[in-house]
Amino acid sequence: MVKHGSRSVLNINKEGLIKRKRKMLEYIFQNKLFMEKYGQFQSVMESNAFLYIALHLSMSGDHKNTVLKYLVKAIKGNSRTLVKKSFYVILRNILTK
Repeated sequence: MVKHGSRSVLNINKEGLIKRKRKMLEYIFQNKLFMEKYGQFQSVMESNAFLYIALHLSMSGDHKNTVLKYLVKAIKGNSRTLVKKSFYVILRNILTK
């Protein structure tokens, strides 16, 4: 990834990101056909959304408490989060930014 000051991923609106991901989850979990087919993966989908939030917030380096909150939520929702590359990228970002 090319890093520059105006990169949108680095200048993220925390509340907007969280709201978008929560709205996405709300929409897919309200869809009966989707839930009939993929409902058994609900905790995995939530975990992935929380991991996405944590990853993008960790890249800015400004929201460490929120990053940790969503990282813990991701792990609680799916313990396999611990073996994902994004988990380690988030930890690196927390420690180095």
